[in-house]
Amino acid sequence: MESSTYKLVYYDVRWEGEQIRLMFAYKEVEFEDIRIKLQLGAEDWPVPSQLFDQIPKDIQDKLLLEKLPLLELSNGKTISGARACSLFVAKRFGLLGSDEFEEAKINEILDASQDFSEAFYAIQLASTKEEKEKVSQNVVAVVTPKYMNLFNKLVEENSSGFMVGNQLSLADLHVFNIVCTPDGKPARHVTDGRPGLEKLVDKVSQIPQIQKWLEARPKSIF
Repeated sequence: MESSTYKLVYYDVRWEGEQIRLMFAYKEVEFEDIRIKLQLGAEDWPVPSQLFDQIPKDIQDKLLLEKLPLLELSNGKTISGARACSLFVAKRFGLLGSDEFEEAKINEILDASQDFSEAFYAIQLASTKEEKEKVSQNVVAVVTPKYMNLFNKLVEENSSGFMVGNQLSLADLHVFNIVCTPDGKPARHVTDGRPGLEKLVDKVSQIPQIQKWLEARPKSIF
């Protein structure tokens, strides 16, 4: 087991921090998992820019763009933001593909996922109830199928069963987190009828280190 010390600060949910936790779990690297209790209404979707005030002041001061997660290394240096933290950990742990091309393809998937997330943020940012309902309907009927079909296609076209290349990468753990429920099971409304995604979820969830993490991790609302 690697002896480096890491401290990961994020909310008490999966969302954009879980892929980092999954990478630590997969590589069996110990880390301090600091979780900030997230205050949300029953119908709220967490928008990073609206959550800054919920972060303790001493952590706020370490954030470059007012967004968690925050990764602190053993030497005291810090990295903030989901993309930056994820890429740093993936690079360090060999989870960015086998060459530069695969690394670029993994980044393509992260870009697509960001576009997908932005559609959900738009629901919370809608100014009226009517607008929120309209945006929600579009996310369910148009946006979600578009990106889930894309991710499904990538897995189906790769004989290895992974998103990119022939080995597990950040892309697999990232999409796995998106298409699973908090208990680590496939979210049937996105995986049913998409055999590639079903195969990916099964493949990742059967990895012993991931299985151990799914069984032990704290419960969260999403």
